[in-house]
Amino acid sequence: MGRHSILKERKQNPKKRLEIIEGLIVFFKSHSLAQSNMDEIAEGLNKSKATLYKYFKSKEEMVDALINHKIEKIVGFVPILNDDKIPFFDRYEQSFSLLHKHISDITIDFMDDLKTVYPLIYKNIELLIDLAVRELAAYYGEGMKRGVFNVLNAKMLSQIDFILFQTLTDPIYLKANGLTVGEAFQDFYNIRCQGLLVK
Repeated sequence: MGRHSILKERKQNPKKRLEIIEGLIVFFKSHSLAQSNMDEIAEGLNKSKATLYKYFKSKEEMVDALINHKIEKIVGFVPILNDDKIPFFDRYEQSFSLLHKHISDITIDFMDDLKTVYPLIYKNIELLIDLAVRELAAYYGEGMKRGVFNVLNAKMLSQIDFILFQTLTDPIYLKANGLTVGEAFQDFYNIRCQGLLVK
């Protein structure tokens, strides 16, 4: 009975769970999401398979936790983008810096496998894109009112952002053009800045 209590307590330990999730991020930079099994993941994380199962009931649950962790970090751009204490354009730069930081360690192969093997989990990426597009549209509109940005069609800008974000997560496009997720994102940022800022 005491043993079961210990296992339950460890399973709910958020620090241990986070340690595994952060280990998974590093592991999947050099290992196939689709082909790696629990034995290989445990070995790569220097954990026993039993330990992994104490915190996650399956590989799919681990992947879901990893994506949710990433999304939680990425949506940190929203309060930055809307922080009146930060100079207006600095908000944009800081938001994109945060986004770049948290997507640069995601590989094309990982995105490809995620989309193919775990389509329901991948839908969270699509929801994140929708959120980013809405937040940026509001920010662009405010920037135009303030005279910081060129006056452009805000709806068209949002549609272009939507297409560009979809492209950033499209493994076929990235592979065909020899780009990493981080490189494509940096190009997107540079293009957007050149078009928006008043010279």
